[in-house]
Amino acid sequence: MNNPQYRVHIGDGATGGTRGRVLVKLTAEGARILPLNMKLVWSGGKRVSDVVAGDVVIDSGAYNFGLACAEGEVQPGDYTLVVSSFRAGQQGEYALRVECDANVEASLLPPEGAGMFHKTVKGAWDAASAVGGPSSGKYESNPTFEIVISTPSQVR
Repeated sequence: MNNPQYRVHIGDGATGGTRGRVLVKLTAEGARILPLNMKLVWSGGKRVSDVVAGDVVIDSGAYNFGLACAEGEVQPGDYTLVVSSFRAGQQGEYALRVECDANVEASLLPPEGAGMFHKTVKGAWDAASAVGGPSSGKYESNPTFEIVISTPSQVR
């Protein structure tokens, strides 16, 4: 997921909402040609690789051109705010506002893979190793690579 994501920390509310919850209002404003959406996700403030419906605590609803608004009551804690446009690769500037009945902090999360190491593995088939498909009888002799991934990742 290449959408901008923010860690949102919501402190304990002074006035206190229902069952210890606090009111949060989210607003994103952009160009009138930019369809916007926001989702506040229960994730411990960590970057998310996909959004699961059960983890969404506040949603701005359908994409709206130039403006996305949402509000709701949430428990104090750390969340991830995902801002998105309708189409993949569709980009534009926007202003984000997070309002809350409690102390609130918002900070941009680094993009996926930032600061990580990468490894390139090159290979080639030659006459000895290119033994054909499964029906060839020697398919198991084709070169193979084992990739062990312990967290959500992208393999390119």
